[in-house]
Amino acid sequence: MKKKMNNGGIYILEGSMVIGTVAISQSLNEADDKTELWHCRLGHTSEKGMSVLSKQGLLGGKATGKINFCEACVKGKHIKVKFGTGQHTSKEILEYVHLDLWGPAPVKSHCRCL
Repeated sequence: MKKKMNNGGIYILEGSMVIGTVAISQSLNEADDKTELWHCRLGHTSEKGMSVLSKQGLLGGKATGKINFCEACVKGKHIKVKFGTGQHTSKEILEYVHLDLWGPAPVKSHCRCL
């Protein structure tokens, strides 16, 4: 596909469609596959929430099963730990110094100024 901008500032995609055959594989337990698929599509919703939607017929008529371990759900529940405030008070010049020891950056910045 290629993009081309018309006079109105709108991009138009130019290309052709390829129609062919597709090989599909299915596991033995189709309900589990649908459960995982709907779990991801619905923003990693709970089993209880999916069973309610399934009973209402909103998930294509398929019953949902148990959700296996989902790494994305675990990562999504991580929280940011706050740092405590410092209790240091300087009494002399240069007694307490903050330095940036990282660098130089291996990748140039967007403005190419580094």
